[in-house]
Amino acid sequence: MPSGRFHHPSELRDLPPRRLDPGRRPGACAFGAANARRVAFDAFRTRYAGIYLRYARVRLHSVEAADLTVRAALENLAARWHIVLREASPTAACWSLITSYIAARAQMPLLGEQLTPEQTDMLVLRYRVGLSVADAAAVMGMDVPEFTVRLGGAIRLLTSRTTPPPSASPASWASPASRVPLSVGDEPRGERGKRR
Repeated sequence: MPSGRFHHPSELRDLPPRRLDPGRRPGACAFGAANARRVAFDAFRTRYAGIYLRYARVRLHSVEAADLTVRAALENLAARWHIVLREASPTAACWSLITSYIAARAQMPLLGEQLTPEQTDMLVLRYRVGLSVADAAAVMGMDVPEFTVRLGGAIRLLTSRTTPPPSASPASWASPASRVPLSVGDEPRGERGKRR
């Protein structure tokens, strides 16, 4: 019977081994497993909820809609957590659930006809949300090399199909800021004093 006092490590070898209580309830381990799953979900949510929210804000163009959508998706995910943990890639399964909630409420991105939803997600996570390649790959449940190859394919596909109209001259391809007049009379700087 434990005395309630702290035992010095040298005294531990003299204590009798602890035995499981023979009257222990069989469901006690199940409670421990459920508690462990809840802790695991809380850790997962802490790591990814902010990223999901930023992604949703880009796709939904509304802070309120993003908050409600991500909250609903995470509640659904919490209810299914025990099933998600059995997946080959729980992170990929979570990403699929989160993006399905967001896609149901989002407008089709401008590039929707050219890219798959996965390619669009990669580009949004990497270039709109601002994640590193490693972080974006982790969010989607992919290996970094696999993500890098697929992201490169999305970029190549996008750049191969995004060409200026044939009637546009190379001068019109420049950014709108380069076409803003720099001084009165649309003259480039340095030219103003030369004309009379």
